[in-house]
Amino acid sequence: VMNAVPNPLASRYHQVDNALIENNRFVRCDHIEFGVGADFERTVSPVNTVVKNNLFCYPEKSTVIETHTDISGIKFIDNKVVASASINKTGFHPVKLESEPSCVFPVRKEDCGASWHIEKPVDNQRTEAGKILIKAEQNSLINAVKNLKYGDTVYLENNARYFIDEPVVINKLVFIRPVDLKDSLPVIRYNGKSGQRAMITIADNGILNISGVEFSGNPSEGNARPMAGIAPAAEMGGTYSAVIENCVFNYFEESFSAGFKALKNSFADSLTFVNCKFHNISGEGIALGAEKNDDGKYSAENIVIENCYFNNILGCAVNIYRGGNDESTHGPSLYMDNCNFDLSSNQERGATLRLIGVQTAHLKNLTFTNSGRGGAAIKFDECRWDDIQLSNIRYENSGKLRMNRLYQQQASH
Repeated sequence: VMNAVPNPLASRYHQVDNALIENNRFVRCDHIEFGVGADFERTVSPVNTVVKNNLFCYPEKSTVIETHTDISGIKFIDNKVVASASINKTGFHPVKLESEPSCVFPVRKEDCGASWHIEKPVDNQRTEAGKILIKAEQNSLINAVKNLKYGDTVYLENNARYFIDEPVVINKLVFIRPVDLKDSLPVIRYNGKSGQRAMITIADNGILNISGVEFSGNPSEGNARPMAGIAPAAEMGGTYSAVIENCVFNYFEESFSAGFKALKNSFADSLTFVNCKFHNISGEGIALGAEKNDDGKYSAENIVIENCYFNNILGCAVNIYRGGNDESTHGPSLYMDNCNFDLSSNQERGATLRLIGVQTAHLKNLTFTNSGRGGAAIKFDECRWDDIQLSNIRYENSGKLRMNRLYQQQASH
């Protein structure tokens, strides 16, 4: 139940008035919230509203409802609660049930949604299936991936160069591995004539799990430079995800280039970078700032960056942008741990980590050396309700932290 805007335009939130929520069963619902979106603009609370004779059941949680502002305009009457702790709110009383209530019409998440979207497998199906070793020949990786079945793994020869003249398209769950992670990594290089293309393109419903591969942006003689090592497709209607481990991204030496680059109107469920190196890049290391319309869109829901090294990056080492003030979306979320930044993002007014509108940001064990000197090592532009937690952040001849306000309780440097 939202807060509203005073004297709103037709496109904004009007005041909740004369609403009745009665005789419902809320079973294991994660978010039951009143006064949602309350801020300096949305100041009008609900009125003449009744919440009556409902059952709120979530045995594992200590509380089943949340309030964000004054809710005196809402009357709570004879609501029953099943929770792990007693609830101390007028109009609610705890009950014990012999068995948990079921929904009247039980449905499964995978049975809901548009037909073209529900084919995406659930997480517990992301296991490796068949395996194939690919020889280092022109476009051999492209041709092999086209013929893979869901969950197949391709192995690349160590210390070998895999040349491609168009992107490798991932439209299903695909694993890419070297034969031996301890040996010299296989290298993917682009030798196509068309520029502005990524070496690997993840299409609708594609799931990439890649480990132990080097992406070299150095073009072969007379050919175009790639736009990125990995990027989503230019036109997408669904979502994608990627796990990128033990990979190297180097020599992407155009201002538009990046190691990983999200494109406008693409959306990742999750992106994970572990033990990766990004260096000698004229653009950005991880570029997730393509959505610039300030309408609440962003490029990835959950981003994890662990044990990564960024060196000699001209632009932002990591750029995440979510503009606007749309209450209907709750991301993006960033979790970053044990990363090092060296000689990166020293442009005037630049930032090594540019985190605009990130609603959850947990950063710890980060070291900045000779980075962000022209602007900031970490730059936030956050709202009052965002969850920002910083710990063990070290700066050596680098820019510092810039935020809209100081989190003295949560931030330590």
